Amino acid sequence: PHSEEWSQIWERSCQPPSLTSLKKISMIEDCLEEKEYKDIQKMFVGKYSGISLDNYFQKIFTKKVYSSKQLFEKAFLSFLPKLKSIFIAITQLSNHKICHHDLNHRNITVKNQKMYLLDYGVSFLFSDISKAKKRINREDKLHRLYLSYPYEYICMLDKDKLKKNRRLFLEKEYKTNYDIYKFIHESIFQRKNIKKKIIDLYDFSFSESKLKDIIPTIDTYSLGMLFPILFIRLTDKYHLSRKQVLSLFQSKKIIQFLNLCKLMTT
Repeated sequence: PHSEEWSQIWERSCQPPSLTSLKKISMIEDCLEEKEYKDIQKMFVGKYSGISLDNYFQKIFTKKVYSSKQLFEKAFLSFLPKLKSIFIAITQLSNHKICHHDLNHRNITVKNQKMYLLDYGVSFLFSDISKAKKRINREDKLHRLYLSYPYEYICMLDKDKLKKNRRLFLEKEYKTNYDIYKFIHESIFQRKNIKKKIIDLYDFSFSESKLKDIIPTIDTYSLGMLFPILFIRLTDKYHLSRKQVLSLFQSKKIIQFLNLCKLMTT
């Protein structure tokens, strides 16, 4: 009820243009292979819900903003209240025992200074553990680390897979994005011994009770990671030193917010 206040859903579908046509006007190749496109062959249609959060974030956090603590705090504190509708979104979903399961900057748009959560393609009810297992096994096969998921979640695997992942991790065969994950948790959230904590997770094996406890926390974790991920993405895009820009967070109001994020992602 009243989901239009914080979300936008696609109400109908249609036949999409050819893959050749879409390649000319979009980045569909980054998302789908030709075989996958043939299997899907659907385009969803709904109301215009604004610009992407990526674009909006970059308009606020320009390169000039990164050069000044005062400008950064001002931008940060103007951006923060606009997350209100996303907090409401995950609260409402949680009240209805629904896990969005894909809360990231690509699935949030901004219209009239308000954010909207989109794309429920991998959402599921808390009780539907099979959907979670399917997603975890899919993530395990990929070479990149999905930053919006906690390690505790993607480590919900059987002993053989965990053993293999542990060996690769100890051999420093890290997944893409691991460096961002480590930087966010150790340098921004000030957590210690992240590598050891991950290794410890590989020493456990799957249990339904553990997974049931993690599922209701996934969207909260994803929201807590949202700003740091956007921040690091722009830092890298502007070719700035990650360590040097950390000083931008030395503001009492910003520290208070980061402490809240730290609690959310624990």
